[in-house]
Amino acid sequence: MRQLAEPPTSTSPPIQSTPLRAVPPIPKDAQILHPATSAISGPSGVSATSSPHRPAPQVTLRDLSGDISATSLFTDASPSASFGNNKKRAKKTRVKDSAKKEEFLKLRERILDESETNSLDSLAQNLADVIKLMKGYRTSAPIVANWEALDAITERLVNHHTFPRTGDDKEAFSTIVTRVVATPVKELATRVESQAKAIISLTKTVESLKKAPVLTDCSAQGTSPKPDKSYARAASKPAPPIPHPSDERILVRFDDVMPPLIDREHHEILREINVHLASLKLPELMYTQKRPGTSTIFIVPKTKEDLATLTEHWDVWAPGTLPGGRIAPVAQYCYLQVNGVPFSAVESLDDVAKSFEERNPALGKALSISWVNKPPSMEKIASIAGRGHKPPTAGSLFIRLQSREYVDRAVAAGRVILVGMAPTVQRGFPHLRVRQCWGCLKFGHSRAQCGVKTERCGGCGKGVHGLGCTEKPNCINCGEAHRSDSYACPTRKRIAAQLNQRAADICRALDEASIHNKNGTTTESDQLPPILLAHLAAGRASFSNSFAPRLHERS
Repeated sequence: MRQLAEPPTSTSPPIQSTPLRAVPPIPKDAQILHPATSAISGPSGVSATSSPHRPAPQVTLRDLSGDISATSLFTDASPSASFGNNKKRAKKTRVKDSAKKEEFLKLRERILDESETNSLDSLAQNLADVIKLMKGYRTSAPIVANWEALDAITERLVNHHTFPRTGDDKEAFSTIVTRVVATPVKELATRVESQAKAIISLTKTVESLKKAPVLTDCSAQGTSPKPDKSYARAASKPAPPIPHPSDERILVRFDDVMPPLIDREHHEILREINVHLASLKLPELMYTQKRPGTSTIFIVPKTKEDLATLTEHWDVWAPGTLPGGRIAPVAQYCYLQVNGVPFSAVESLDDVAKSFEERNPALGKALSISWVNKPPSMEKIASIAGRGHKPPTAGSLFIRLQSREYVDRAVAAGRVILVGMAPTVQRGFPHLRVRQCWGCLKFGHSRAQCGVKTERCGGCGKGVHGLGCTEKPNCINCGEAHRSDSYACPTRKRIAAQLNQRAADICRALDEASIHNKNGTTTESDQLPPILLAHLAAGRASFSNSFAPRLHERS
């Protein structure tokens, strides 16, 4: 529980002023006074308490809660202040603080009394009383008893199993947090996001109207009007359609027995299919991608025109190489990317999938989970540490959900509960990752898809000769003096920028589509008790109005 020292009684009285919207500038000679500090030093290093005739302006950190005027943070620095009035005001303040302390201590005892506070509803009522009391003393700084009452509420919420709801099983703490906090915050965030996007749209419309050219009659002069290159003209064009994964690749599904060709290596599958396509004078494939544990395989042509041709002539070329296969619809952007997952917290991906489904029931079932970048091996960690760098300790996960609607829900919430944490999430695009072969070290394919049998050293670019390469670094992609797997490679940065831009365009289109979806992208989870929902909203409003400006000042 937080332990705070009682703040000292200042010789200078606080100014009683009305709340202001704008925070006045802090004087240059103002000094910070911590609640546990009894004296401060003036600008010249002299103790402020040693000079009663010229007290330095004081800025106290006690004022972190309540709707308190910004000007009440400063004491009067005028040497002509009346000491008689100061004593009267200080005595009045001490009496007021004593009464406030007694009320907060009574609330704290009532909160910790298990016979009186024995349910979430009663705890919510106590929270409402604390908020009401804080608002009643909004013109004075909080005291230790104030924090003790709030800490008591936190302690009872953590030990919620001492008052389970009638007729319900004891819920896990994460479930309590999801039911009590996540749903209201999610609703509020969705509304704020919609309003923010509406404001941005209106702002762009106003700017477009300002920049729109004025049409004039140019026929009398025999000249044609200048071409309209304004933003209004560009904005009037319809947005490009969302690219569908099926516009880039073909998903082949085998309902019965998979052909023997699928059991071979990627480069062998690609070579045999391309030889068969060339004999039929059909466009060749760029690469293939097997899906472990499933009876499917992706085939990716070089262009959309090639994809349309191969799809149209499927019955001509497929029976010779992929017998028993059929074209299946590709899932529409149903991948969720979870960021910042510690490698040490994941024992197996199956456990992660089970935990995801238990902690996030509103997001449905996790069909598959994979690492964006696999955890480094011990050899890789030793190699990174040997170069003087810190090995990565966390990574991102791709989670494939049942539909895009579940992804929209998760993105609207911003976070999910996983492995005892609440990591951030975003839309995932596994097919838009930077792929680098660890054999030839070229970009655009993986080691399993590479047709080159001779591996190269990631340091010097020559033949493999162990992890401890001592030769001069040489990148085989750009020719500069760095390792071929370096993230500073200009070629890698250029490819990553192109993929990121494409992913951003798709995300923007998907977000706009989800906002205008009549059915909505989020659903109501378990309803909160009305009293708890109302007072939690009041608590958030009190925090936003009181704490946020003070924290902004401190930063």
